[in-house]
Amino acid sequence: RCAERERPAETEEDDALIAEGWRLFLPYQRGWGVTLVSGLAGYDGMCRPLGYQSFVFVDGVFAGTVSPEPMDSRTTGAATDVNLYYVDLVSAEYLRYAPDDPLCCASGTDSVQFTIEDTPDGPVLNPVPPS
Repeated sequence: RCAERERPAETEEDDALIAEGWRLFLPYQRGWGVTLVSGLAGYDGMCRPLGYQSFVFVDGVFAGTVSPEPMDSRTTGAATDVNLYYVDLVSAEYLRYAPDDPLCCASGTDSVQFTIEDTPDGPVLNPVPPS
């Protein structure tokens, strides 16, 4: 039943992720030649994403992800809001659970902004260090 929520492929970036075994969820975002796509590996018993990731492509070339490893819903470090803001700016918000927080309700979040750098080897997504 969870698979009914998956998004069908609409872009070449979607096709690339499906070819690597990812399932699509959430709407993709596209602008300025940048495409942001979210994929998942599976679901928990309530159809929340497990092993998910947000991928950034520039002109169809993979630039990076918003997490160094796949994330699970309801855990510290899970991205809850990822957005493409400008030609070279992606923003992500991550859950932060305190030891006594119930799984439904993380008491905090952290936001990270990423820039997209054009390098000789292709585009690279880089986190902006906190100021």
